[in-house]
Amino acid sequence: MKMKSWIEKDFNQAEDWVLLTGASSGIGYEYLKLLCELGCNVITVSNEKDKLFQDKNQLQEKYGNKVRPLYYDLSDYQEIDALVAEISKYSISCLINNAGFGLKGRFEDHPPEKYRDIIMVNSMAPVIITRAILPKMQKANRGCVIHVSSINAYLPIPNNQVYTATKSFCMNYALAVARENRSSKIVFHLVLPGTTLTPFHQKQGAQPANMTMTPDIVAQRSFDNLHKQVFIPNRADRFLPWIVKQLPINWAMDFASYLLRKRLGTAKRRLSDQEI
Repeated sequence: MKMKSWIEKDFNQAEDWVLLTGASSGIGYEYLKLLCELGCNVITVSNEKDKLFQDKNQLQEKYGNKVRPLYYDLSDYQEIDALVAEISKYSISCLINNAGFGLKGRFEDHPPEKYRDIIMVNSMAPVIITRAILPKMQKANRGCVIHVSSINAYLPIPNNQVYTATKSFCMNYALAVARENRSSKIVFHLVLPGTTLTPFHQKQGAQPANMTMTPDIVAQRSFDNLHKQVFIPNRADRFLPWIVKQLPINWAMDFASYLLRKRLGTAKRRLSDQEI
């Protein structure tokens, strides 16, 4: 089933809304454009205020649907609570938990508050937001929940340790909730992108060069494969879950670390930990 088919079948375009976090850039922005093309009303959440309102004006004018920008910082628990209170006013039949960020380098290279923020955005926010919305979907016996995790969720990766831990949490929690609701008509879709050319890496000082995808392709493939509970957009990544299970854990972590450096175009030279 494709997203278009789900919308035609279960989405009331006069009353229903999609809630999309991390909507102002990267994969989230590509999801937003596709949703607008499909005629959906979208609540966009981001901590990039100017971009949120710029996108609202451009996309509403182009497609004629409603876009409601909500400026919240998901690294702040009080702002997550404020967001939950605000979205209670809407009939949300589709949730896309996409917001996320990470830091590369040795564990001691970054201050603890940065790790707290990563855990809040990548792990805590999706749980709290989903918990707020899911009961209404259960009552209506319809809805769609999409979590954007990462192919890195399958394995801890040195120099990317907190990010990969949060993505593993996201994957396991999302799959467990989906399993609990297997008898319902709610669609659950977990997306595991590999390295993608987005501002996510630029903000970390990295320049991906190899085996990468563009965010528009990730979003389109996700929407084209909504029927798959677990979906890996990059075909080159689809062997990774199998291979890491075959290797001893330390070998698997070394392989994953090398692969990450290769994708960032740095595998052929010796790097300081800060560079990876």
